[in-house]
Amino acid sequence: MSDDMDDDFRRADHSIGSADQANYQDDFDDWDWLEQEMQREAEENEREREAWNKEMERQIAYSKRLANMTVKYMNSKSQEIHASKPYPSCQLDCGSFREAWLETLHEGNNPDRYLSLHQLRDRRQTTKKPLRAEILQHRSPREVLLHDLDSSRIGPISLDATELTLDGQIITDSWSWSDLLQRSGSNRTVHVHIASTADKQAADQSTQPSQSPAKQDPRPMVLSSKTVTIYMAASGNKIADIELGEGQRRVQDVAIQLQPQVNATRFQQRLLPDEDRDELHGRQLLDSDTNQLFLILLPYIDICQNDEAELLDAIEEGNTTKVEAILHRPQHPDQTACQDYQPTALVLAAHNNHTDIVDLLLEARADVARRSNSRALLEAIWNENLPVTEMLLAARATPHPQPEDESTPLQEAVVAQNWDIMSLLLEAGARPNDRDQEGNTALHFACDQPYIQPVLTLLQYRANLEATNDDGETLTAVAQAAAAMRDLVLGTCRGPSARHNMSGIRESSDTDEENSWECESQEDEDD
Repeated sequence: MSDDMDDDFRRADHSIGSADQANYQDDFDDWDWLEQEMQREAEENEREREAWNKEMERQIAYSKRLANMTVKYMNSKSQEIHASKPYPSCQLDCGSFREAWLETLHEGNNPDRYLSLHQLRDRRQTTKKPLRAEILQHRSPREVLLHDLDSSRIGPISLDATELTLDGQIITDSWSWSDLLQRSGSNRTVHVHIASTADKQAADQSTQPSQSPAKQDPRPMVLSSKTVTIYMAASGNKIADIELGEGQRRVQDVAIQLQPQVNATRFQQRLLPDEDRDELHGRQLLDSDTNQLFLILLPYIDICQNDEAELLDAIEEGNTTKVEAILHRPQHPDQTACQDYQPTALVLAAHNNHTDIVDLLLEARADVARRSNSRALLEAIWNENLPVTEMLLAARATPHPQPEDESTPLQEAVVAQNWDIMSLLLEAGARPNDRDQEGNTALHFACDQPYIQPVLTLLQYRANLEATNDDGETLTAVAQAAAAMRDLVLGTCRGPSARHNMSGIRESSDTDEENSWECESQEDEDD
């Protein structure tokens, strides 16, 4: 019996089938690809961390220079009345950058940051304690200097009537700390002069009688401007007198000033020197003796598919001259002839990053409020094109999401890590608490990144710190999960502890298994 079994075993085919062998090879290839991707992402994150560390070192050195800068306050007689180091230097007592990040999240929602100078004075007098530096850190240097004076031995001062000047220039809220630091010199000292509005008015009145009358210049005045009268060619009625300044001698300059008068773009206008002569071209210079022009207004043409395709092709090529010539037909940039879906002229120009063409289309009154043009703003944000974003918002493009959008423009700016565009959107009225299709707000995406600036900016615009998405994730959970994932990819979170950390952050067994595969493989190697 045993001999028969041995014979059967020897005759059996124990080789691996080609199909099974191919499957095994695919599995090995997948593991190799995954290992390469992990290595690539780890190297990329390491480069980002090095860049972040360098930026932090630069910021720390810059903050130390500001903290050591001395401000000497001088009265109207140039006498020193007070000196201090007013820069509000903040030190976060945290063991890691992640802890500092989370602590700053909660500090950014501190309502004391939005108090006026008068309210800060009342708070200081009530508590009889100096204000914490965190309350003053994000205020302008002017407000900090006024608060420093008001809380010093020479205070209280008139917060509304006190004027601060440096090197003859008035310090306004637009000044930054770097402006003061540049004027501090090698000894890191700046001399700020103090004057009240009443003192300044009194000084002006006292100097008026002593002023000698201005001498008249005997030379004849040379007028650099030119006035051109515009008439309607059909009726002969006068429309307006156009004042052309120095350097404005083109026909196009006249047409641009005429736009609000006749409620028509320059592309619809035809200007003639006489009623019986040919029209003047936009870039043509006016003769020195030209003092009147005749205007003809043209309606927009009815276009066909070829006309629309010609405009879109010119935009695709980036041919600004051809686009301007097509608009001069005149052809409205929003007019379409094709029933099939295709991007509008404005969306296509924004998509291809053609700033000059976007400017032309907006000048031709492309309607940014149209649903078909709403994607132009997203295209500009995806391309991180700040000038186009500014143009679209200035033309009243809505910064709010459309029903068909998967995310909000503000979220896209945060994901692109373009803080200038993010600030533009917020200033234009973007709502920081708008949600995408998964219930995330812009603050969720900001907390998923290793940067504090977007978080603080969103909180200044009243972003909801308690927001949760459709999965129930809070902002703190998102920030902790992102930090733990970066540690896992960089190899700083190995073994069973990584598995425990990830499962503690996201209470989901599926997520726990996905994020702990590397930890389990490490345990097998240890065994």
